[in-house]
Amino acid sequence: QLLDDTLRINAAVFDYMFEDLQVQTFRGFSFSTQNAGKVKSQGIDADLLWVTPVKGLSLNASALWDNSEFDEFTNTLTDQVLDGRRLGQSPEWSGNLGFDYNGPMFTGVDFNIVYDMHFTGEYFTDIAGRDLETGNTYTQNGFETHDLSISLMSPEQTWQVTLAGRNLTDQYYTVYSGFRVATGGVPF
Repeated sequence: QLLDDTLRINAAVFDYMFEDLQVQTFRGFSFSTQNAGKVKSQGIDADLLWVTPVKGLSLNASALWDNSEFDEFTNTLTDQVLDGRRLGQSPEWSGNLGFDYNGPMFTGVDFNIVYDMHFTGEYFTDIAGRDLETGNTYTQNGFETHDLSISLMSPEQTWQVTLAGRNLTDQYYTVYSGFRVATGGVPF
């Protein structure tokens, strides 16, 4: 903690090796689960919280650099050797920026406003990253989402009313995609 205990910074470095991690692949009409031989995951995770000189205002941020990849894995459904390939749904960079502001609104009612912007870097939406039959790449480009909540409450916290909005810019993003037989191989 720094600045008279108004700034807190945390960081962690990690380096893991997983054996027999279960992964799923969608082929045609169903999911298939198989064990990846070895997965290596390493990176740095950091966050900070600053209680600013402005009464009731705090700022927060976090960032994650993640280098997760298959160390030994052959996809038995497609015979793809995926050694060195990033894991699906595993962006290299992600994090958030936000603030929390609270205080009295008028006698007997306090307020709280919380805003968060989350960002996610590009990632594969399937473990293979691309379909061998069609060549389609299953990738989600980097994106950000914005969340906001506004609350009114009693100073004693005996009641609270909150209006919350998530993904306020209506950002569309893909979590998982794969090959569909019924559409001639068009990714979903």
